[in-house]
Amino acid sequence: MWDRFSGNGGSKTASRGLRAVDDLTAAVLATLSDHVAIVDGEGNLIAVNKAWKSYDCECGDRGLPRSDVGSNYLEACEAAERAGAGGFEGAALGLQAVLAGSRPHFSLTYLCHTPTGEWWFRMTATPTGSPPDGAVISHAAVGEPALAGEAPPVAAIASVETGEPLLRALTENVAKTIGARFAFLSEVVDRRFERLRLIALWSGEGFEDSFEYDLRGTPCQDVLRGELCVYPANVQELFPDDAWLKEIGAKSYLAIPLYSSAGEVIGHLGVIHDQPLDTLSFAEHVLRAIAAQASPELERLRLVRALQKSERTGQALLNAPLDSAILLEPDGTITDLNDVAAVRLGTTAEEAVGSNVFDLLPLELAATRRTAMAKVLTSRKPLRMEDERPGMHFETSVYPVLNPDGDVESVAIFASDVTARKVAEEEVTLQARVLESMSEGVIACDADAKILVTNPKFDEMFGYERGELINQHASVLNAEPPEENAQVLEGIQTQLEQVGSWRGEFNNIRKDGTLFTTSAHISALEVSGKTYLISVQEDITERKQAAEDLRLSAQRNASLIDAIPDMMFTLDRRGVYLDFVPAQGHEPYISADEFLGRTVSEVLPAALALDIMRSVELALDTGRQQEVAYELDVDGEKHEYEARILKSKEDEALAIVRDVTAAKRLEREEQLRRARDELEGTVEKVMLGKNPYGLTFREFTVLHLAADGESDKGIADQLGISTFTVSKHVANILGKMAAASRTEACVRALREGLLS
Repeated sequence: MWDRFSGNGGSKTASRGLRAVDDLTAAVLATLSDHVAIVDGEGNLIAVNKAWKSYDCECGDRGLPRSDVGSNYLEACEAAERAGAGGFEGAALGLQAVLAGSRPHFSLTYLCHTPTGEWWFRMTATPTGSPPDGAVISHAAVGEPALAGEAPPVAAIASVETGEPLLRALTENVAKTIGARFAFLSEVVDRRFERLRLIALWSGEGFEDSFEYDLRGTPCQDVLRGELCVYPANVQELFPDDAWLKEIGAKSYLAIPLYSSAGEVIGHLGVIHDQPLDTLSFAEHVLRAIAAQASPELERLRLVRALQKSERTGQALLNAPLDSAILLEPDGTITDLNDVAAVRLGTTAEEAVGSNVFDLLPLELAATRRTAMAKVLTSRKPLRMEDERPGMHFETSVYPVLNPDGDVESVAIFASDVTARKVAEEEVTLQARVLESMSEGVIACDADAKILVTNPKFDEMFGYERGELINQHASVLNAEPPEENAQVLEGIQTQLEQVGSWRGEFNNIRKDGTLFTTSAHISALEVSGKTYLISVQEDITERKQAAEDLRLSAQRNASLIDAIPDMMFTLDRRGVYLDFVPAQGHEPYISADEFLGRTVSEVLPAALALDIMRSVELALDTGRQQEVAYELDVDGEKHEYEARILKSKEDEALAIVRDVTAAKRLEREEQLRRARDELEGTVEKVMLGKNPYGLTFREFTVLHLAADGESDKGIADQLGISTFTVSKHVANILGKMAAASRTEACVRALREGLLS
């Protein structure tokens, strides 16, 4: 066990230092085979292990530092340097740098004269505490016994540098000591031992840039199998695929694996020379000596990197989640927290550490957190709770951190903002309710047409119980024969791939065998790399039957409409022509292409358009039919029309228009015929009574019409004769009555009672 300083000798400083070495540390270090000791901040030895005392006995009488507990090891190192003991120069300086906190590590390789021969040893010094309040010092044998009478093969590296600078210095030392053109030190970068990264590559004049390379076809591949590889000559011929060996003109190669403390190969150290190696024994001895120093430093460097990466990863993991994480003392004092927690507390991590978390929380929230903390401190069990704040939801977990005695020494609190999840859950619930309440049937299938989801309406539509269709193939719903169904599915799949959706109709079969038709809309949905088909369907069996009935009715109505000699126009309240049905044998005022979509005022003369719009508004507002008669010139001829305007929809009117030109002409002709017959009858009666001037029947008729104020044209229209004939009759009348004008003739005839 440890040789502790007691009251029987030594200084009070060492006594105080001994109390700082706990039993657990002493028990662990006592098992180490290396010679280990602990010094305080002033360099006083406060504890040593059993192996250290053995080292002291073997080396202490040969000029190396004495190591009695209570003595000052710095002074012992300085004394050894002054005595020129075994290359121990720089030991005191390195230890002082470690104790001062200016260097994180110190190592020194030296030759030790022991009763069994001369051995290479490595001294290391590592600080304890931050800032350092002492150091752990170890001496370990790192090389085989030196050859009798042979000078130390490798100069001692007394630099206080560590890590890659130290490894580069060792590599340079190898090259210069052996006299090789190149020296290198590498580390393994993959578990399969297929690639290496050169940490140091000495080329005789300086260091080359580091790089990674593939081991296949190189002599380095054999080294990583755990073998010392020696190729004293012709190395290029032995490894023809290694282009770098040719590039540098290599003739010989010597390398040794570097091991971790667990015996795992972590890299290799070697030399390449442009001449054959003659001093193989000497070179091998040098490699082994420096490898013994390089191996632990490489392992330490890799561990430091791993620790730094672990710390970075840990900090990243701590800050990466959206959860806030806080570590508290039992009284609520913050000892650590992540950035998310700091932001939620309205501060920074640096400012929050040392504050009381309850002082940073709203009063109501602080009260609930105090209660939760008290429960955890009492029960020593984790507690999980949920709380809701305006617009936010949180899940909080409180974990006790127990010391070895089972008491709560700190409390870890993790608070997750689950607002998005809660909102998503509510949305899912809402979507489920919407799905259940839909009047259409909804089905979801995977890419193989296996049914995954149906809503209640779909099950009802197809006559199945809830859940009965799940995991069945969608083909159980189709009424088409398999070959036709396959063609339909192929067409659907093609359209889905092209546009992402499909609309159409399905002929389906219910569970009880009845057939029916649905309209369907299918869309493809990608979720986590999987394709799902969502179909919304509606039973349109009755609608299709009604549509067929309507089609037949419309066909009959169309036949009737085609036989009606009326044009039909649909107009809205603004007077826009919406639709038009032509009349058989009658053309509209202008072609349909010219008036559909335009307003009445854009198509008809202004006065007529005003009458039409007034009638449309009256029909829409009162619901009573309006009638309009009007004339239009069509192809140079005057046409007469009669329009009946009635309300068809809320803001649409139907105008039924008939061309009455021919009918009106017949009506007028009939009126003229009747007037002529009546006039001729009157004339005939007069002629039977008085006719002193010998007027003919036609002349009497013309005289009657002239006396009524008719012009020659009016007389011609009524009698169906030309105006020239009328003028001839007038001339005859004036001659027979010896009248100077038609007026005189008419007045005399009235005065004499010739006209009734």
